[in-house]
Amino acid sequence: MECGQELSSPVAKMKFHEFVVFREERSVSETTTSGTISVKNFRESLLFVFDETFDNVHGAFLDPSESLFPTLEGISATDASRPVGVGCSSVAAQVNHLNFYFDVAFQYMRGENPGRQDWASSWAKTEVTEEEWTELKEELRVRQRTLVELINGTTSWDSEEIIGGAFAAVAHTAFHLGQIRHSLCVFRQG
Repeated sequence: MECGQELSSPVAKMKFHEFVVFREERSVSETTTSGTISVKNFRESLLFVFDETFDNVHGAFLDPSESLFPTLEGISATDASRPVGVGCSSVAAQVNHLNFYFDVAFQYMRGENPGRQDWASSWAKTEVTEEEWTELKEELRVRQRTLVELINGTTSWDSEEIIGGAFAAVAHTAFHLGQIRHSLCVFRQG
């Protein structure tokens, strides 16, 4: 799947409530009876949520136009450089932190030990020019593609690193998306 394009799976074109009904109606031959989830179903579900988080709202948990990349496209470098409040980070810092986070998360998800990290440095880039802002967003897009490739390339979902890393990536990205969307309210007020 090319990032930014719609998923070809019929699951990706559904609203969340339709997805739940679809899953309940599947025949026994398409699911396992051992209490485990098939890799195909797990992967499709995970990609469905990631696609909504990054690009295309399907109705699972976001409202239209609230995915990460559409949100970022509406933010100028000037606004991305503004701290939301005293002692708060800027949107540019949020995106830089996500890039840093994914670099560490990919190592973890591959079963590698990323070692101690200087997480404070991930927040250091607070102000950006238009070129730097474009570059930060492009770097995040590269990490999104890497994440999709990692998920699609994973054949065994039996380790804490890959499963925990995938769930953490959804939660962490969604958290920062919320922080960034909250920043938009602050920008509009002042």
